Amino acid sequence: AERGGGIRLTDEARLHPFVQTALAYDNNPNLLPTNTVGDALFIIEGGGEIYVPSDVLEMRARLALNYNYYLGLGNADTDGDGVDDVATDGLSAAKGGAELQLLGNKKRRLRWGLALRSNRVDDPTPLIVGSRTGRLYSTLNLLLEWRPGGQAMGFKIQPNGSYDAYDGLNAEEAAKGATYDPTAANSTRYGLRADYDWRIFPRTQLVLNNSWMVSRSQDTTSNPLNSEIGFMGQITPQVSAIVAGGYALSGLVDSLNLSGDGQAAADTSTFIGQFEVRYDEKRSTTTRVGFRRALLPAAYHGTMQNNQFYFRYYSRFGRGLRALFNAQYDLRIFGALTGDKLQTLINVGGDDRIDHQVSVNGSLLYQPKRNWLAGVSVRPDYVATNSSFNKGTPEEPEYAAESGYLRLMLMFMFEAKL
Repeated sequence: AERGGGIRLTDEARLHPFVQTALAYDNNPNLLPTNTVGDALFIIEGGGEIYVPSDVLEMRARLALNYNYYLGLGNADTDGDGVDDVATDGLSAAKGGAELQLLGNKKRRLRWGLALRSNRVDDPTPLIVGSRTGRLYSTLNLLLEWRPGGQAMGFKIQPNGSYDAYDGLNAEEAAKGATYDPTAANSTRYGLRADYDWRIFPRTQLVLNNSWMVSRSQDTTSNPLNSEIGFMGQITPQVSAIVAGGYALSGLVDSLNLSGDGQAAADTSTFIGQFEVRYDEKRSTTTRVGFRRALLPAAYHGTMQNNQFYFRYYSRFGRGLRALFNAQYDLRIFGALTGDKLQTLINVGGDDRIDHQVSVNGSLLYQPKRNWLAGVSVRPDYVATNSSFNKGTPEEPEYAAESGYLRLMLMFMFEAKL
């Protein structure tokens, strides 16, 4: 949303409505390890964003509602009894989300911010497998940033918290004798991030990054600490780089690092870091290639080591046309399970878990500079996930899913006043 256009609520506040549609195909919408079937789905989303620009207190508020309609192509009779025991049309659901962002003292040495988000979705996180169920995911992030003197130094503190709540079994699932409990994946997280940067040379910054996160769920409690030191700077007028390295402790506080049976969790401490090269051409094209490694909290497993390789491309053409392309590969190595934790969701007795995820998406955005249409966007997306349990049962040793999306979005920017 920009300062101009939209429905004028006050002299500064404007409402920008939008509509988005998408056609998608998912080869395993039920997220099952066996008897997988695919289905196509149609998505329609509508909503609006309120934007109030101000150097004292800037505000953005966004509300979106959508409906995912599964066509039922994946209904299947896998046991030959004449009844579809695997169905996808029942996955159709309404979803939505709301977001509020505040930024105070925008141009002063000491500024603050707040971001509150709540989304109703039906996609489990990549850390949960074997059950597709609704969930409400809410986050709260605070920001306090101080840049004294000539702003060559900066101190940033960001407290944060989140709650992930899954729906319980519905009546039909319970009647079929389902034994898993999706609410076992509910988790509460809270933590603190502290960053420091110092421009030691005109085009080079020293950065210190520290983040500590406590994760509590039914089965595990973990509190990994990630600490890094590195440099950001320009090598040539077109080429810049980020080089950072550090260490991650799997548990800063021993009493908050427990496995599901109340015993101390295994030590998964490891080296972490980031390396990125960025190339800018004529201020219209940017290419970034990099690698990022971090230790994150994970339900059931306590911690997850995430190794991410990524490629980003952005180009701005004439007459309001822009193109983006992103590709990334994530290798996730999880902490060991104890007891029967994962039995709540999927009948896998394995201990070692490794996930592979490939994500590719692009976007073409056209902004015709008309007073009623802010932009038209076409975005294809592809995500493939494979979760392997090296010691899993022969019947269900792994889980895999692929999904592809083609999204069309219209952003309106007409002038009106209430």
